[in-house]
This record gives sequence, structure tokens and C-alpha cells, in this order.
Amino acid sequence: MKSQAKVVIVGGGIMGVSLLYHLTKEGWTDIVLVEKGELTSGSTWHAAGQCPHMIGSYNLAKVHLHSTNLYKQLEKETGQATGFHDCGSLRLAYKKEDIDTALYFELVACMDSIHEKLITEALSLATLGNFTEYLFDLIFEYRFIFLDFVHLMKSNKKVATHYKELLKFRKLQFIQIIEMLKMQGVFREEALPDEYEKLYGRIQVYSDFYLSSVEIIEGGVTEIHKTHYKTNIQYAIYPYLTEKGRTEFANM
Repeated sequence: MKSQAKVVIVGGGIMGVSLLYHLTKEGWTDIVLVEKGELTSGSTWHAAGQCPHMIGSYNLAKVHLHSTNLYKQLEKETGQATGFHDCGSLRLAYKKEDIDTALYFELVACMDSIHEKLITEALSLATLGNFTEYLFDLIFEYRFIFLDFVHLMKSNKKVATHYKELLKFRKLQFIQIIEMLKMQGVFREEALPDEYEKLYGRIQVYSDFYLSSVEIIEGGVTEIHKTHYKTNIQYAIYPYLTEKGRTEFANM
């Protein structure tokens, strides 16, 4: 047995084994796991795989989803059967607030998915344009949220609390995309303090209230408004483009 290691994990339950697994996936090799009995023979043995289909919080839900997806691929990866059965779950809503909350978090998950796709594929000005189309499709599909946005935020404390934190996270995601495109020479450096944070703020407000504005002024949302939305977002970012970026913009 090794007398020393860079990382020593004490306990071979779900937490210890998972930590060992994910660290090795990240390339760590000098790791030792110490367990007094058999692996997962303690409290983990009683906990049905530690991947329940219930949501205590949005971040915890993402951990659960990762666990579920991991169990599905472990047998193929290791050759060892896990005995995992993906039986699904049913969530009951007893009042309108429960429905609003569930659908709000569903929308957030969908937006996370298209953002992840945006940054993991070949990011460019053109793919950013496609992103705005996907975003509007989601806004339209979940339009009940945006058509009565202020009321939802005032009447649903859970959604409002999460949304305030979500805005901070979305701003970081937006800045990340801008930085990646700046490295490509598509976006220019800031000429004023926090220019891109201010740009995010304008786009965020526009996106949240675009549908309600159209509904009030034009009496309904049609397919043409999808084009209007994308065009307005593109025009908002145009002043921040370099010459290279404007050339790419002209070819979109």
C-alpha cells in the first residue's frame, strides 16, 4: 500500500467513489481511496443509487441529472452491470404556483442546454445568431411566463429568488461568450467601463419584456416577430464588432 499520495479520499461510499471517479476523469493519478469495509457497504447501500428524481433546488437537479446519465453509461464504460433502471418520476402540482414554478425551472434547464451547445460547438458570430433564434423559440414556447412577467416575480417568491441569482449567472455566461469572440477578433475591446455588462443588461430586459410589448402594441405574436427579435439583437451587438466581425456579420 502507498505511504503517501497527493489526494487521500477517506470513505468508499457514493461520495468518495464518485470523487475518485471524477478526479481520474480529470487526469489525476496520484490518488488513494481508503475504506474500512467494502465499497458502498454503509449508508450508500440503503440509498437506491443516490440518484433520486426529485428537485430540492435547481443546482441539485443538475447533479441528479448528471448522476442518472452517468449510471446509463457506466456499464458500457466499465463492462460491469450496474443494475440501474431508469423508471422516471411523476411530479404533482396542487396549485397554479406549483405549475408556474415547475415550468419556470424547465425553461431554465432548456436555456442552459442551448447555451452549453453554443460554447461547446464551434462558436462564431453565425452560431451566436442561431442561438438568438433558439432563444426566441423558447421565449415563445414559455410565453405565459413573459406575458405576465412582473406578476409572476411578485407572486412567486421561489421563482423570484432564483431569477435574481440566475441573472448574475447569465451575465457571467454572456461575458464568457464575448471574451471567446474577442479572442477570435470578432468583438472589440471595451471603450467604456463595463460596456459588455451594460450590453447584457439591455439585452436581458429586452428579452424579458419583448413578448408583452408586442402583445400590447400589435395584439399578438406571429412568426415575423421571431425575425424582428433576432434582427434587434444583432443590431444591438453591431457597434461592438471589429472590422473582421462586421465582415462576418455582412455574410450572415
